[in-house]
Amino acid sequence: MNFKKIITILLGLVVAVAVVVIIVNGFRGQKEKEIQTEKQDTHSNKAAIENGIVVYYFHTTKRCQSCMKAEKLSKETVETFFKNEIDSGKIRYMEVNTDEPENSHYIRDYQLFSKSLIISLVKNSKEIKYKNLTEIWQLIYNDEGFKNYVKSEIENLIREM
Repeated sequence: MNFKKIITILLGLVVAVAVVVIIVNGFRGQKEKEIQTEKQDTHSNKAAIENGIVVYYFHTTKRCQSCMKAEKLSKETVETFFKNEIDSGKIRYMEVNTDEPENSHYIRDYQLFSKSLIISLVKNSKEIKYKNLTEIWQLIYNDEGFKNYVKSEIENLIREM
């Protein structure tokens, strides 16, 4: 009787883990979203970029070491590899605390569920495309891989400018 109970509990745990994996992979699959509307960019008051790319690192007030490392590596990547684009105004890096009331709209705008690195393509002062770089979390302990991933994704958007 105890053996049956143990097997039932183990099977229940396996099913629960499988459900969590499916949910997490569903969020990862939603990496890129095209914006179909012609509405004015809701972020223009902060991003204030006419044509270019805005790199947002979204965080909350409370942050763990991994979150702070992701912020540090993101900023280093942008400032190291895209210095000319920053100087010319084609790329802008922003750290945004979504716990602040004036920034809470970003949670809806980008469907954020955690700390996130978003790259946003802006043309004629309108955001036309963005991508949530969710793979940074798999690369958080691989500085070079992290930076290469972020650099590559930004370069892909630059080609669309």
